[in-house]
Amino acid sequence: MKTEPKAFKDLIACWQNLPRSKGQAPLKSAFRPTALRHLVTNLFLVEKVGRTSLCIRLIGSDIEGVFGKGLRAGGVFDTERSEEWGYYGNLFETSTQQLCACRLQRTLNMENARTYDVDALCVPLADNEGTPRYILGVMLLQRNYDRGRRFMDGSAPKERILGLDYVDLGTGIPAMIPEVPSIYLKNLGYC
Repeated sequence: MKTEPKAFKDLIACWQNLPRSKGQAPLKSAFRPTALRHLVTNLFLVEKVGRTSLCIRLIGSDIEGVFGKGLRAGGVFDTERSEEWGYYGNLFETSTQQLCACRLQRTLNMENARTYDVDALCVPLADNEGTPRYILGVMLLQRNYDRGRRFMDGSAPKERILGLDYVDLGTGIPAMIPEVPSIYLKNLGYC
């Protein structure tokens, strides 16, 4: 992994210390946010609840502060745009099926004319039947004053994916990293 923030090392150590059967993801019910209390403002937990829907189960206050009240526990992302679900759905499926961590680095240009550099690491968790359908993550957000610009059309936050790495949690990593769709390369004006 590239330069690894301590928060990511702490998340991986917590995940590795959770009880689980060999070759299985730890159960979500075994995770306690207090195990990462120093990161709770940057934690998130999402559950796949439909073919293209994710339900937010836990969202840290630092994340909510950047994304606004629309991103809150109990909220549901219904991502029907194929280019979005295709990419993020693939990351979700790969992480939960391969039982590997996923590190995603991106720049977000928000509607409030603020730009953030986002570095997130996610690990899979399973439901009580052992099916991996949760992603637990730490999202580090840093304001980027060099790239800020306002979107006049009121559109959703724009993003640019800067990097993606899978991290071996003991079961290997995928042979290939998915190609970033052009939608995530062009919409900040870098291409």
